Amino acid sequence: MSLPFFSSEGEYSHQAHVRRLVFRFEQELSQGSSDFYLDLMSVEDILEYYRLRGEWDKAHRLMRFAVEQHPYSAEMYYRQAAVEIERQAAPAALAAISEALRLDPSQPDFLLIQARAFMLLSEWTAAREALHRALDHTSEPAEVYYLMGRLHAEQNQASEAIKYYWQALQVDPEVHEALYELLHCLEFDGREAEGASFCQHFLDENPFSDHGWFCLGSQLQRAGLYEQADRAYEYALIIRGNFLEAYHGRADSLINLEKYEDALGVLTEALFLDPRHHQTLLFIGECYEQLERFDLAQQYYHECTRLYPELPEGWFGLGSLLEARQMYIQAVHFFRQALVCDDDYFDAWLRLADCEYELGNPESAFQALQRAIQLDPGDLELWTDWADRFLEEGKLESALHMVEQGLDLNPNAVALLYRHAALLFKSGEPSEAFAQLENALLLDFDHHSILYDICPQIVSLRPIQELIEQYRKR
Repeated sequence: MSLPFFSSEGEYSHQAHVRRLVFRFEQELSQGSSDFYLDLMSVEDILEYYRLRGEWDKAHRLMRFAVEQHPYSAEMYYRQAAVEIERQAAPAALAAISEALRLDPSQPDFLLIQARAFMLLSEWTAAREALHRALDHTSEPAEVYYLMGRLHAEQNQASEAIKYYWQALQVDPEVHEALYELLHCLEFDGREAEGASFCQHFLDENPFSDHGWFCLGSQLQRAGLYEQADRAYEYALIIRGNFLEAYHGRADSLINLEKYEDALGVLTEALFLDPRHHQTLLFIGECYEQLERFDLAQQYYHECTRLYPELPEGWFGLGSLLEARQMYIQAVHFFRQALVCDDDYFDAWLRLADCEYELGNPESAFQALQRAIQLDPGDLELWTDWADRFLEEGKLESALHMVEQGLDLNPNAVALLYRHAALLFKSGEPSEAFAQLENALLLDFDHHSILYDICPQIVSLRPIQELIEQYRKR
């Protein structure tokens, strides 16, 4: 434990002074004392102490006490309103900020709080009016533009929100939240592909923005451009060496590139910043798992479950290790534990189904599989993997049923259409098979080789070759 810092006069540091203030305030409050006095500076210090700890109910009691003692301080009403916003208590926030505006009607910060309170109540017109008044009175409009963006975003007006977020960034590049919100709006508006361009444009004007490089990395990573994403994250870390999220982003990109040793090097640096962070532990576990160093992977997954038993990913990792070693009974236990933490964990249901099937429990396996289907019917690997499994086991009817169920939910899935055609040929239903093959060729000619993978014996059949040639691009 570190010793308290003393100044040259032998007094405690400011932090120790604040702790004494907090203790005395809480003690006086609990005793119902009416002659205890806090000056404005002391109120600010105690409020900051509560803010850093997220103790908003205590902050609420502090500000009620403060405005009683300082009824003519607009700043105190403003602080009270800000606390009520954090508590999602919009009516109380409006009441407090109204008092602040009565005392100082043109203070832009007060108008911003009023706008935020109206937004909590979905009173969009009143919020917009407050923001326009703030814009008239401020010399630093970036936050006003940011809140205008929020106002439009919460009304699902993504295009308008993007304009205001970009305007906020043009005025003040340090309003990082605007960049993150802008990218979210692009995704909502179906314009996700534009995200990297926005980030690059921002970086052209602000090349030393760590958040800009991080956002560019995340956009490139989502596009599957992992090498470019890795470089973007690396630039973010050059600018800010303690940017933990950038370490995670870089590690994730390297994992996708199957550069597991390189990823471990990045994650070792992340461990120095925070040795208990769950994402770091999970990524290290994943790297060791991919390198088949299962004992080390188990250590990190286990540490994650010890520190964060409520998170499903650590339990899932342990189950995955056991499944890889064909220890299916033990793996089932951990996959079920992951599902206790999150009943909507798609991958856990899918892997549970695999293990139950390997254990010879088809009923339990299909129950787990149906739950996975409910959660993500569009996951094509689910349908193709199980159909191929049935086919390898000689269960042609089961494979056909699985593909048909998948097509009911994904009627234009080419991987399923070609499989369906191949399985129909195998089942002795050529008329239906030809019709389905033609549908698949119309949608995507280039993947017709799936047909040969499933049913290689039909390669030499002239009618099939003629049909395929009809759709070949000239």
